[in-house]
Amino acid sequence: RRNDGGQCGRFLHGVALLCGFDTPSLQAQGEQRLPSNFNIDRDIPFRQMSRRNVHNADMAQRTHEILRDANHPGAQWFLTKSSIATELGRVSLTHDMATLLALADDIFKSKPKVKDIVARLRAWRLGKDKADSFDLARLVGACVNTYRRQHKAATWAQIREALAIVQAHIADKTD
Repeated sequence: RRNDGGQCGRFLHGVALLCGFDTPSLQAQGEQRLPSNFNIDRDIPFRQMSRRNVHNADMAQRTHEILRDANHPGAQWFLTKSSIATELGRVSLTHDMATLLALADDIFKSKPKVKDIVARLRAWRLGKDKADSFDLARLVGACVNTYRRQHKAATWAQIREALAIVQAHIADKTD
């Protein structure tokens, strides 16, 4: 038992590295770890989860339980993809289990990038995956306005000419 109140351990922690001494790795020390009470008197606050994090964890857990109960072959894979599992959990709130399992099959077979599939699932779940000419017109108008803010000398005649070029280019395309 130390009589210094535990202060020297705090000050000297990591000094060996700064002084250039070699320290053995944790494996070489037999996986020694700091005692569990090492940080107790340091007032390191416990990070509480926000409501959104709790909800996301609930949605991911819901997906894992559904896939596990259905003996889905990708159940283990989805454990490592919490963002995808979270979005699938949200799908399960508004759609039937067959829809969720079909989506899970598609995702598991293709194994896309996480950010791509999360964006695709979110758009599908919110109904934003459908083509909408009014939404496209709004986006084109926003691009024109941004261009005009960046290029103060741009005239409406130039913008109409640019849109005519785009229209001609589109006319060459077929669906």
